[in-house]
Amino acid sequence: MQKNLTNPISIVRIKEFHDINCEVVGMSTDSHFSHLQWINTPRKQGGLGGLKYPLASDFSKKISTDYGVLLEEAGVALRGLFIIDKDVREKKPISKKKPPKFEF
Repeated sequence: MQKNLTNPISIVRIKEFHDINCEVVGMSTDSHFSHLQWINTPRKQGGLGGLKYPLASDFSKKISTDYGVLLEEAGVALRGLFIIDKDVREKKPISKKKPPKFEF
């Protein structure tokens, strides 16, 4: 399982997004197997136990490429937050950040 952190503000603010008729989806370049392990691991142990929104896998990195958040040389995606209209016509980047560095 890749060691990663979620943004705690986005987790807490899910209801605010729903209140304005928005859906929230998490995505990473990890496999759906990694996502399952994250969801089954309690937060106190570094997991995403109790996650209130779906996770999608971009294992092929196509979506990361399409949204301009893939660092191709490193093979990793930046953290990105996008607002997408209901017809998926607009992809407005709100932020793009490098993922945190971890020592293993």
